Amino acid sequence: MERITKQALGGYWVEPDAVLPREQGFGGAAIEKLARMENLYEDLCRQQERIAGELKALRLAGKQKTVRFRQLLANKVTNQNIIVMLEMHP
Repeated sequence: MERITKQALGGYWVEPDAVLPREQGFGGAAIEKLARMENLYEDLCRQQERIAGELKALRLAGKQKTVRFRQLLANKVTNQNIIVMLEMHP
């Protein structure tokens, strides 16, 4: 993944062609990359909700020892770690 932002004292900046005026606001490479990161975050949050529901159903069915339960639990922990990392770097 190619980095678009550059770090400077007091914040970050992008080259002028990375953010372009559009009819509805702004577009360009920086906006596209931001959208992909926001989509990733939202997808992970949705997956966490789905996984929590599946884990609850498996617990109620007494299937905590199954491969499916353990895989879902591992996915939940992995997703949570990624979410925490994304939130640490606002």
